[in-house]
Amino acid sequence: MAPEALTPDAWSEAIDVEPALTREDIQRRAASGAAMLTAKGVMAQILGLVSTIVVTRLLLPHQLGLYAIAMTISTFLVLLSGGLGMASALIRHPGALEHADLRAFAALQLIVSSALVVVVFLATRPFGLIGQLTLVMILSTVVTAVGATSSIVLERQLLYKPIVTAETAATVAYYGWTMATVAIGWGLWGLATATVARAVVWTAFIIALSPTRVILPRYDRKRIRAMLGIGLRVQAVDLVTAIRDQILVLTTVAIGSVSIVAYWSLVLRALQAPQTLLLTLLRVSFPAMSRTRSAGGDPATMLPRLLSAATILTGGLLAPLAGAAPALVPFLFGQKWSPAADALSLACLAVVIHTPVLIGAQSYLWTAGDAKSPLRASIADAVVVIVVGLPLVPLVGVLGLAIGGVACAIVHTAMLARAVKRQTHVNVIRHIRTPVLGWLFAVGVGWGCAQLPAPLAILTVLSASVALTLYVGLLFLTRRELMVGLVSQYWPLVRGRLFHRRAPATA
Repeated sequence: MAPEALTPDAWSEAIDVEPALTREDIQRRAASGAAMLTAKGVMAQILGLVSTIVVTRLLLPHQLGLYAIAMTISTFLVLLSGGLGMASALIRHPGALEHADLRAFAALQLIVSSALVVVVFLATRPFGLIGQLTLVMILSTVVTAVGATSSIVLERQLLYKPIVTAETAATVAYYGWTMATVAIGWGLWGLATATVARAVVWTAFIIALSPTRVILPRYDRKRIRAMLGIGLRVQAVDLVTAIRDQILVLTTVAIGSVSIVAYWSLVLRALQAPQTLLLTLLRVSFPAMSRTRSAGGDPATMLPRLLSAATILTGGLLAPLAGAAPALVPFLFGQKWSPAADALSLACLAVVIHTPVLIGAQSYLWTAGDAKSPLRASIADAVVVIVVGLPLVPLVGVLGLAIGGVACAIVHTAMLARAVKRQTHVNVIRHIRTPVLGWLFAVGVGWGCAQLPAPLAILTVLSASVALTLYVGLLFLTRRELMVGLVSQYWPLVRGRLFHRRAPATA
């Protein structure tokens, strides 16, 4: 049921008296949000896999290579329009938000996104198909800017049911549009326009489900300047990552081929659904820690359990994919995509090492006002992947990019861990080490099973089942108390969502 709409006259008062949350409220809402996001992530992973199968069966590697170039450029440009960076200034705001803050943010988002569309339209006209695809995808920024303020209000209050509803609808629209349009012959235009369809659906749902509905923009120079402090530093982290991806893709085309970019694009598409889930958990941890600090608590106390749980969740999502990759890739996508198989397994390893620390440690540093440490780690990340990965491309093809990805994940994780330990004395590596080592062993066994002489369908099911079962079994042996605690905490929430039962308040 949608939250009750507020009348325009009541907007300012409602935002000014934003409801205070106790530590118990924050923990309960964060746990509920994590459970709902997990369920949404599983659904997105299934849809993403089906969509990738359809796209790779109907399009050639060269075509997907061109789309990957346009997608990389548009992702970089989208980051310039704001996103988490600018929103972070409002999410970590210590006091209650005022209606004027949201109106100023809405104005900032619309001004930047509109200017970006105009600039891209003028700049990409000489670049043919790639430029046209980029422009279409950039149009989504103007659409999402309309609903950005509604999303911030929900995230500050840790109300994740409407957020998950909007994102689920957007995910279904994105993958449904992709498969339908590619199947009827739209080709790359189906992929490009799917981003706009997703933005339209997300914006419509997030506005309809938010208690504030539409926030009308109003330019306020003083308030906008206040947002740009921490906002620009947080945004710089994403910009460095986007610049790194630009260099990787364009240089790979120059020293390798468009086909290598296409193989790497397949790896990224296969990881898109689980990474979308995991990065939405970053959105849970960041406002949860921010509200904990605002309530007078210490968000560092959340780190040990959050780091371990995030590593376990990441490993559980990716163990079947990484273990079965040698059989799964040719079975689902065709033999022409086989070179991407080993790169997919290594890319999964990089995500398992890096993403849990991103969720926990980076969120903590941002709430502490330290955006410099994540930025330095991102810069080191970019340098390592370029120095290590690109020289290997002419020698081992797409596998070189995956090797560079693992190297930069290790460096990035080490730097964030050191920054957190300086401020909290929490040993980040100790909390993620055991699950990562267990994951490596389980996936290694599954990967070996995928090499056996048997039909690809049987090997895919066998290797995925072995990797996941072995990983979960090792966790119950090595981290039994944590695993039992996670099951007992989240199962009532998941069961309540699946069977429409009310979960116990203690969950």
